[in-house]
Amino acid sequence: MALAFELLKDDARAIKCMSDAIGVNGVCAGQHLDLEIGAKKISRNTLTYIHEHKTADLFVGSCLIAGHICGARPAQLKALGGYAKYLGLAFQAYDDILSIKRTNKDLGKQTKKDKNSPNIVNLLGMVQTENFLRKYTGLAQRRLSIFGRKAEILRYILKHTIERRK
Repeated sequence: MALAFELLKDDARAIKCMSDAIGVNGVCAGQHLDLEIGAKKISRNTLTYIHEHKTADLFVGSCLIAGHICGARPAQLKALGGYAKYLGLAFQAYDDILSIKRTNKDLGKQTKKDKNSPNIVNLLGMVQTENFLRKYTGLAQRRLSIFGRKAEILRYILKHTIERRK
């Protein structure tokens, strides 16, 4: 992360995007709440808050930095931010699905360790989580319409996110 700040040091907009993404209203907020909750029962809104900040904000910050560097217009930045938010939520939902369906060997990490902790599958069940995954994917996809064919790489990233094995 220190290297990222160093590489972006001359672009105030990029630094702001990164600071917003990881700061007290971004990843730090989501991580803090996640640690505070532990294995307690939580509401769907609380879990969404954690996922939006702990996971999706990293995607949002990255996409907005790229958008600023490429000279994106305000409407394009808004679309990129929306795409990234839903990409992050889809990523997290699929990660929770993989933790249930795959083995330690498949994922290269311990699975089912979150069996009793708040995650979207534990909260909503597998069927509804898969429905949310489709919803988030569709919402992310729609945000890219402003870019036409220029967003093919972003569509590929979205597709890969929900088809990955790890």
